[in-house]
Amino acid sequence: MGLLRMLLCVVTHNMHDSCRLFQSYHADFITHFMGIPQDSSADGVQKVETQGVSITERLVSLGPVYLGQVIFTLVLLIFLLASGDMFYEKIVHTLPNLRDKRRAKQIAQAIERQLSRYLLTITVINAGLGTAVGLAMWALGMPSPLIFGIIAFLFNFVPYLGAIIGVAIAATVALVSFTWLGMPLVVGGAYLALTTLEGQFVTPYFIGRSLRLNSVVVFLAISFWAWLWSAVGMIVAVPLLVAVKTFCDHISAMEPLGNFLAERHAERESYSEEQASD
Repeated sequence: MGLLRMLLCVVTHNMHDSCRLFQSYHADFITHFMGIPQDSSADGVQKVETQGVSITERLVSLGPVYLGQVIFTLVLLIFLLASGDMFYEKIVHTLPNLRDKRRAKQIAQAIERQLSRYLLTITVINAGLGTAVGLAMWALGMPSPLIFGIIAFLFNFVPYLGAIIGVAIAATVALVSFTWLGMPLVVGGAYLALTTLEGQFVTPYFIGRSLRLNSVVVFLAISFWAWLWSAVGMIVAVPLLVAVKTFCDHISAMEPLGNFLAERHAERESYSEEQASD
């Protein structure tokens, strides 16, 4: 507990420094784009500073919450890794007959393979996207292009919402960093173009038809897990959907649910493949 308190204090102190930098960006935005000079009157300055402090307090208050979620997730991951093949053993000992045991083990191994394939593929694609975004931000003269590359890499683990948030962050930083008002559109458009290229062409090509999911279901799953588990929930939402779909694909009674979770026309492609094999 003492170590956890020390980590929370260090993170909170660093967030205070980051929030002071945010206050300076906020003041620049008020001065240059909203026409309110910082030294126009004492009341105006006090109003801007008070608003900045309220935003700072909110950001600092959220820091320990997200840190606690990350620590909980890491501890859970350590326990899962330490358990090893325990779940396979539980499946073997729980099911009554040998046929069910073999089928359950095959499903578990299929889920493990699909998740490993999905996470590895998405990680490599996100690394490429982060590199492309970082280079684009550097070419456009954005401050700290490496940070934008890291943001693109991490946020792209959350489909749809991650790209939208990344575009908003890039456009906002461009708004307070450049005097030309068209620069946020250029920066946001470049970020959006790269994420669109990745989402529409690169990821569908490499991820395979069996792992392509219904976009509406993905969005609803991300929203639900974000409400239930905040940022960590948004990250685990899609892997959980992949596991559920893989489970449905191996059980005939749950095949309709698997078809519903799949992308559009996936059931037609599957039927055509079955006809061709016959």
